[in-house]
Amino acid sequence: MNSLFGQDSTAHLVGVQWACSPLGAGSSRNQERQATMELQPHQQRVVDEKSELDDKRTKLKAFIDGNAIFAGLPDAEKERLVRQHSCMTEYSEILGERIAAFTA
Repeated sequence: MNSLFGQDSTAHLVGVQWACSPLGAGSSRNQERQATMELQPHQQRVVDEKSELDDKRTKLKAFIDGNAIFAGLPDAEKERLVRQHSCMTEYSEILGERIAAFTA
C-alpha cells in the first residue's frame, strides 16, 4: 500500500552505519540489527535526507578546498561558504544521532 508520499508504508535500512553512531554501534550485534531493521517512512526520509546532505556537504568541501573560483571570491562570500559547510556538518551529525536512535 502506498503512503501519502507515494512510498511503501515501511522501508528497509540495509547495512547503514553513520560516523556519529553512539558507542557500541560498530558491534556485530548492532550491525545485524541495522541490516535487518525496517524503517517507518518518516525514518527513511531522515536517512535519505542525511545521504543527500552528506553528498552536498562533500561537494561544497571540495569546492572550498580546491576550486579556483572559490579562491577568487570576495572574502565575505568565502566566509559564508565556510560557515555554511560548518552548519551542514553539524546538521549531518544531528541527523546521524537521530538515525542511530532508530536502532536503540
